[in-house]
Amino acid sequence: MSGMSCHRHPDVPATAACGNCLQPICGACSVFEGGKDRCPECVTRYWRARRVRTGVLAALGLAGLALGGALLLGQVRVSVSTSSGETPAFDYGRDAGRVARMRQALEREPCNRTLASEHLQLLMSLQDVRGAAAAGDAFIARCGKAPGIRALTYAAHMQLSEHALAVRDATELLDAMPNKTTYRIWRAQAHDAAGSHEAALADYQLAFEQQPEQRQLAVWLADSLERQFRPCDAALVLQRHAAEARRARDPELHLREEALVKVGDCHEGRGRAVLAMPRSGSIWADVRVNDKARGRFIVDTGATEVAISPAFAERLGLNPKGARPVLVATANGFTVAALVRVKSVELQSARAENLHVAVTPGLPPGVDGLLGMTFLSRFQMHADARAGLMELTARERRPAAHGPIAR
Repeated sequence: MSGMSCHRHPDVPATAACGNCLQPICGACSVFEGGKDRCPECVTRYWRARRVRTGVLAALGLAGLALGGALLLGQVRVSVSTSSGETPAFDYGRDAGRVARMRQALEREPCNRTLASEHLQLLMSLQDVRGAAAAGDAFIARCGKAPGIRALTYAAHMQLSEHALAVRDATELLDAMPNKTTYRIWRAQAHDAAGSHEAALADYQLAFEQQPEQRQLAVWLADSLERQFRPCDAALVLQRHAAEARRARDPELHLREEALVKVGDCHEGRGRAVLAMPRSGSIWADVRVNDKARGRFIVDTGATEVAISPAFAERLGLNPKGARPVLVATANGFTVAALVRVKSVELQSARAENLHVAVTPGLPPGVDGLLGMTFLSRFQMHADARAGLMELTARERRPAAHGPIAR
């Protein structure tokens, strides 16, 4: 979808095409339903058609019962193997012949991805979700990785509440396409459903860094942060979304942001810092924490948290023992850290107060910490590659009126 914009949000790049009307859609508009990505309008039409079809089949079923049923509806049962080795029969009714013919075609061409995809979509449209999941998993085990098939098994496993398998499916999709925001959201939702809220939070944060203008994504991330008792970070997410959205302010989100700020006694960053930004390599910063210890930090916009080494935490007198563990996303992947609260983090005259830092083992030698987005997002960031400078300045206080946001 390179170069195309979402047909519902012209300022947002498209990440997929609706599988029904073929219109380009962004991650927020994309809904996986009936075995394919659809735009919201086509999802509505899809379910309307399903309700009509269900009503017709129900009427035919009543007529079939009155006439003896078996002959009219063709009560043919097709067995579908499951991963447990059992073969329960699923009643496909009038569609039993279609299912049987498709299975025969796949027996002749067992690794034909197009046939396999059509087979899974047919099974799911007939509500044989268990059969679709088993058939998709079996195809990949037999023929190797196939993102289109794996996307269908993800939908099936989520419907079956097999969340660990859905996490596996989304991870495989992300391995194939690491920058596809939709797949990262899928994995976050599977993690959340499985109760792995820290892992879900890390995926939501990375997805938000890719598309901060997406309203639903901002809501999911704010919800996730609020569940982790981090109202100030949730408020920052909504602030950043408002600045990135380029449309009239959302009154609902603005009221929620104000409530989070009040609950968390949150403070926006204040002051200013200017850093040298080399053409290659890391941006280094001299950072002071809790008005006490200075450390050598790397400015890392790919890190969700401000991270510090255990040795630097000891210099600050912080004890991470017993602190809540959290899965931290960095530019180099995920790591488990202990989340503790500090009074302040200061870079030159740019200062943020009352925020969490993650005590993170495994930082590179000579690095006391990473200056991540929980600090950086409290400021306006401007990078001038030509001048080789990065500037952080205090955010302008936005008016309470619900007018357009000045940029």
